[in-house]
Amino acid sequence: MSEHEYKHTYTIDISAPVHAVFEHCRDPRNMFAGHPKIHVDDATVTPEGVGTVAHVRNQTMPVTEYVTHEFVTFVPDQQIVINSHLKLLNRDLKQHVGWTWNFVPEGEGTRLNVHFENTDITWIEEVMMNTVAEKGWAHTVNGWLEHIKTEVEKESAAAQ
Repeated sequence: MSEHEYKHTYTIDISAPVHAVFEHCRDPRNMFAGHPKIHVDDATVTPEGVGTVAHVRNQTMPVTEYVTHEFVTFVPDQQIVINSHLKLLNRDLKQHVGWTWNFVPEGEGTRLNVHFENTDITWIEEVMMNTVAEKGWAHTVNGWLEHIKTEVEKESAAAQ
């Protein structure tokens, strides 16, 4: 196990009830939408949440990265935990990549906190994530969160 890691938490406030935000995000096609070079190829959404799987193609780098996201914890209106498995150049990456999505009531709306962690990486990967790649990665994740905010607020306004 490597001692090198990259961890960061991203936050956005959404003017919609927690239940509306959670229900939108329970489908990984909605979670990972909004980036022109990242595509959800397919998703299987289970009624109980745990076991939901999405296959995502990331074309933001010179080579395509294939990611399998699996929901491993699912607490309705509170939390979704995702383990991700990465494949690059037909090689499985041995890193641990995890996401914890927390849905927190904030007045009449929701504060969505997304904690990302990439552990068991090499020291050079840690340096790259903390310097060169961090700005692009933050732009990607914040873009997803802005897309979720826009879509959920639009859905909530239409429901009123």
